[in-house]
Amino acid sequence: MLLNQLNNLVIKILVPILTKLNSIFFLALLFRLNLRKINSINPKQKTKYRIIVLGKLGGNEDLYRSQKENNKYVAYYYFPRIFVKMIFNSIVQNHKEIHDYKYLTNNKNVNVSKLKLRKFLVILLKNIRKNFDFDGFISFNFCYKAERELQAAATIEKLKFICLHKENVYTPGENLVSKYIYKKHLGKFEGYTIAVYSEKEKKDILDAKLIDKKRIKVIGCARSDLAFSYRNIIPSYKIVYYSIENGRGTPERFFKIYPDKFRNIFNFSGKKFSNFTWDEIHNKTIKNLIKLASEDKKLRIIIKEKQGAYNNYKDLKLPSNCTLIFGGTGEKFLKDCKVVIGLNTTAILEAIAANRYILIPFYKYKNDNYKKNFLLNLRLSQNNYVFEEREFYKKIKFHLSKKYKLNKNNNNQFSLNYYLGNIDGKSSKRLNEFIINSLKSKI
Repeated sequence: MLLNQLNNLVIKILVPILTKLNSIFFLALLFRLNLRKINSINPKQKTKYRIIVLGKLGGNEDLYRSQKENNKYVAYYYFPRIFVKMIFNSIVQNHKEIHDYKYLTNNKNVNVSKLKLRKFLVILLKNIRKNFDFDGFISFNFCYKAERELQAAATIEKLKFICLHKENVYTPGENLVSKYIYKKHLGKFEGYTIAVYSEKEKKDILDAKLIDKKRIKVIGCARSDLAFSYRNIIPSYKIVYYSIENGRGTPERFFKIYPDKFRNIFNFSGKKFSNFTWDEIHNKTIKNLIKLASEDKKLRIIIKEKQGAYNNYKDLKLPSNCTLIFGGTGEKFLKDCKVVIGLNTTAILEAIAANRYILIPFYKYKNDNYKKNFLLNLRLSQNNYVFEEREFYKKIKFHLSKKYKLNKNNNNQFSLNYYLGNIDGKSSKRLNEFIINSLKSKI
């Protein structure tokens, strides 16, 4: 971790200097020095292709899950995305005016500097390939602004820019806004091809005319294959709570990058969007879990939090049978747990794939049609939701007391296809086929 932080600091200092000096040779050398071969997914046979991976946590997991078992011919190299971002920041004027979900602009200076960046990257790629020949890039979101001109430069250089798009899980409220942004504010994808989890996401992208139909494919969520393998494991007396994030499932993150009047375009059950958080639900859930753990010492509870949320728990005294875990992906905790608690997280979808019992806290909002716009469309039963605090213990005990049956689905399977495009646990194979077919085909 410390070495990565030091390396990122070096990149932040040197890349802007070398870029402004137009020192292509040394920038290409520094680029090469920052490549790290991903040995955990080395090809099982002779290498035919070399791909540079612009890493991102969720996307990495999809790639690793697919390639660990299926990779025959591809050597993968991790490359820090911050390197590309520093070049972008050094060349694109007024770069804060554009965003990942707002790339189109009428600002002439910004657009001229985008083309300048594209030409710069073409020259840089030519120089890199003199000493390190490779076949393309893998990224995990076609919207990242710092990579948009790299997509085009790679295509000019006949390199495959492959996007394994991991942003596919939207609430209806988020999706209403994201579809509009796709159509009005992104501009066409200029890489080679895009893989998405679901037919829904594919339709949104095609409706926005971001890519030709032959360049996009539904392959499903590869990392959820692991969850399917847990179906045959009888769970233990354990609960996993995936901590509820403030604003998760709302379009507030989109609205922050646009003028205030932008949000007035949209209606949610007849109302304009007014920002809110899920704080109250999270705090009540933590309180109830602590009480539950104190009363039942045989019960194990894991609280999975995002990295950097330490301060939220510094004054909280947890019982000894509660474990707090920060950072990293959380699907491994599904392996032997019986009940999964969460709200608007992909972990709930993976829990459905793992056939675990689900509980979604939605205290006091049972009849709130406005806030229901910002819940994932799971189509679960009423037993899977907690609308009043007094129901929490009753429903937890109801699910904990159930006898687990290996051959019976405990939950509606609709969301696995709708969001993850994965109802058979074979997305890893589909992802591998997609990568190989993309590399084999001509630009």
